[in-house]
Amino acid sequence: MTYGPNVYAIHPEILEQIKETDPLQPFLDMLTAWAAIYLLVKIGLSYPFLFPISILFICGFASTFLQLAHEGAHNCLGSKGFNSWFGNWMAAYPVGLDLDGYGIPHARHHAYLNSALDSKTDSEKYRICDIRNPELWLLFVKDLTGITAIKTRLS
Repeated sequence: MTYGPNVYAIHPEILEQIKETDPLQPFLDMLTAWAAIYLLVKIGLSYPFLFPISILFICGFASTFLQLAHEGAHNCLGSKGFNSWFGNWMAAYPVGLDLDGYGIPHARHHAYLNSALDSKTDSEKYRICDIRNPELWLLFVKDLTGITAIKTRLS
């Protein structure tokens, strides 16, 4: 599918603004995430009763790595060499991914988005939106334990 003003009726000027990226933003995002994780680990180790809460926030900041790996899979972090280095070493590897292993099933996901051929590990997450639904919590547990990653990698 081609994305552009003709598909979504986006004014060309706005589309150009959306396409612009700040080359420093990935560094700032990564630096913020690593600093926050460092502080949260330090707090959790200094005050053990806060460790469970620290873990929740660490997982939240780790999503920065996932977002940057996603951008890297789309080659949006910079030049090809920089995208590969930064996307792998600074974003994907710290959360147990690599851009090639993530990018191939992710490209399939985009090719079949919202169709019967969309990967079940992707489609099941946006089809269940009610936080009270136990199935949604099961999906979170599968993500946290790595089951989703293994299924995605093997698909």
